[in-house]
Amino acid sequence: MGTSPASAGSTVFGGERFLTGDDGMLLVQVGAAQLYLAGASGASLRRIENSGEAALEAGTLSVSTSRADALHIDLGGATIRPLADVPSYAQTTLVEPRVFLITILRGSWEFSYRCERETLREGSSFRLYLDRARPCGDDHTLPQKIKVITRPSRMGILVVGAPAVGGIAWGLHEAFESPHRP
Repeated sequence: MGTSPASAGSTVFGGERFLTGDDGMLLVQVGAAQLYLAGASGASLRRIENSGEAALEAGTLSVSTSRADALHIDLGGATIRPLADVPSYAQTTLVEPRVFLITILRGSWEFSYRCERETLREGSSFRLYLDRARPCGDDHTLPQKIKVITRPSRMGILVVGAPAVGGIAWGLHEAFESPHRP
């Protein structure tokens, strides 16, 4: 934590920074939420009153909670938070500056970035590209259309999957074909 090694049972305060080594990991209880920081990751905790805010700075951060107001995750200006008081679990990874991978493993989460809001459903993954567009105007509309979430298309999966299936079928045919057959 900060510049010192953490030990089991350490007290955590708002403003703390957490860093893990390549083979390290850290689990932090923040009220009704648990933060899991994977190896080679970094995050900071900005406040801990009735609600917390964890900011992902590097690597992978996972959050588990059963209260919607327990904690939200800051992803460089974008935020995600649970939508309801049900068991919720999300994992976020900083892929490169301003590019995040968000995986919703349990519950529904709300994504917000500037004036955009979207519900992220359980079992979905998103690659998030944050742009540097101007902020919203007074009328709360975007000055230009911003596409911040992209989802892999089913067509892309089909295009990649079809040759793989064909290759496997050909390999099985060759493996079981008799070499003495004309």
